[in-house]
Amino acid sequence: MININKNIIFIYMLSNINFHNEVGDLFIQKFKWIEIMPSSRKKNIKKLDIHNPDEEEKSNKIIELFPNIKFVKTNLHANKLITNYITNYDLIIINNFTNEFNKDFFIKKVKSLSDIGKMWIFCDGLGIFNKLLKELEDEFTIPLKKFLDKNTIVENEFNKLSVKYFKTNIDYLYSIHTELLNFIFTKNYIPLEKKTLIKSYLLKNFTDYTKISFSVYIVG
Repeated sequence: MININKNIIFIYMLSNINFHNEVGDLFIQKFKWIEIMPSSRKKNIKKLDIHNPDEEEKSNKIIELFPNIKFVKTNLHANKLITNYITNYDLIIINNFTNEFNKDFFIKKVKSLSDIGKMWIFCDGLGIFNKLLKELEDEFTIPLKKFLDKNTIVENEFNKLSVKYFKTNIDYLYSIHTELLNFIFTKNYIPLEKKTLIKSYLLKNFTDYTKISFSVYIVG
């Protein structure tokens, strides 16, 4: 278990995984990453805490990859009686975080790790599209919300705390024509006329699927 009170030397290690160019969407690539992991790294996981899990069917597929799992807690569904009794976890997965990731959040999670505990923090890598969103702002003179740069958020907090971690980058496919347009249109108020122009601009100037990377930060 990490002793957050110690002055841990900051170490940054990086690997890249491409699964022999067989690239799927974000969830598929997360699943593959855990699936191909040596069984020795999964068999000791009996108590699992997932922060912001994916929908139930997808979450169950992930959980089933841990053969000896006994208890799963999420921040969305928790039995208060049991969670008061079970106070530490062999694995904590931080998934789909927004603005809640900060020093206090991280320390609280670290303190609930078991003696063999590890934490996996997934960052979707969508901040890479903020330059494109800025381009759309300039082209259509309309303010647009941007993606969180999750990698920077995590690494800034780790720098402050001198945390030792291992970082893995994994490729996945992202749809500009569907997923990015959905983000733009649901996160912003945009008049119908400009929606049509933005859609036409993206369809004309950008291919649909592009390969980007998400990151997994491993602590512990």
